[in-house]
Amino acid sequence: MTPPAGGTTEQALTHAGSHGTALVNGKGDILYLHGGIGQYLEPDGGEVGAGNILARARAGLKQGLALALQKAAAGEAPVAAPSLKILLRGGPVTVDLAVRPVAASASKALGEPLYLVILGAGPPSVAKEELQSVNAALAAANAQLQAKVSELLRANHDLNDQLAGTGFATIFVDAQQRVLRFTPAATRLIDLSPGDLNRPVGQIATRLAGYDRLAEDVKAVMATLKPLAIDVRSKDGFDFSLRIQPYRTQDDGVEGAVITFVDITDLKRTALELEAALSSLKAEEGKG
Repeated sequence: MTPPAGGTTEQALTHAGSHGTALVNGKGDILYLHGGIGQYLEPDGGEVGAGNILARARAGLKQGLALALQKAAAGEAPVAAPSLKILLRGGPVTVDLAVRPVAASASKALGEPLYLVILGAGPPSVAKEELQSVNAALAAANAQLQAKVSELLRANHDLNDQLAGTGFATIFVDAQQRVLRFTPAATRLIDLSPGDLNRPVGQIATRLAGYDRLAEDVKAVMATLKPLAIDVRSKDGFDFSLRIQPYRTQDDGVEGAVITFVDITDLKRTALELEAALSSLKAEEGKG
């Protein structure tokens, strides 16, 4: 097929019957781009996970693509939308769109339904090229997932090391008050062990004297979003400032709470000594 006279490179690729593919999830989030599909999308780097295909779709493509994705997800079957007129930089072109659900076994590997979006002139083939595109897309997405897991594990280890280094007794609980993590210093005040992870903090014995409402206070903080600060004493006679703060998500939701004990024994002792000294000084002045 001969490209139209005076056409741009984009138009020539389209009329030559080249097809581009994108691997997306049900929301249209891009996991992988392959071939010439980038010409039909607004620029966004062209990397794995580069935005959302519906948000990046050029004029004329967005509506048909959204409908095709919706139908493919609802019917779990391929959907074709031929002869879409898409406005490229060099002018309008006509392309065929197909959306195919990826095999359940492949989708399961990434934990959600996936779809292959195919764009180009003429009906897309089902043969070897498409399968290679899916395999390449899955391999790239899996590599990205593994890299993110490794990054999160490193960050988690770094956070644990930093928390342990502060010397503060700190406990993180989720929205159900289950223990997520704790610093070694926390075991001085709460009978915690690695086996207590995911256990409700209210079910764990404390080493505090005269204070038995930790679970109730944590619940109140998460309900009101108001931090709490009170003084408590351990059974071995040390004073602590107990602080409970809600742990918020980026969208201002509540994922749980952070419980921190700060040793204020020396501070209280100094305050009492100062108070005693002032009282003695006033008494001496009164005698004079």
